[in-house]
Amino acid sequence: MSFWDRRRSAHSLQALSDESLCREAKKGCYEAYLLLFDRYWRQVFRLAHAVLHDEGEAEDVAQALFLEVHRNMLQFDSEKGSFRTLLLRYA
Repeated sequence: MSFWDRRRSAHSLQALSDESLCREAKKGCYEAYLLLFDRYWRQVFRLAHAVLHDEGEAEDVAQALFLEVHRNMLQFDSEKGSFRTLLLRYA
């Protein structure tokens, strides 16, 4: 896939719902997972920072959370809850 094809693909993914992005991520589409990360990073970081009161620690916790979610993405079932709910469960 060329740079332009990848860029166009990422752009078309932006319009998808979280549920659709999760489906794509489960199929191995890394760009879909990155879009989910971009959508929720700030919320997860703010929650971690509110609890820890330390920016560096909050970044570490948020990063670890997203890595854990990525590792367990195949087990995610959108019928049991949203991606946001999954993140908050790990948080």
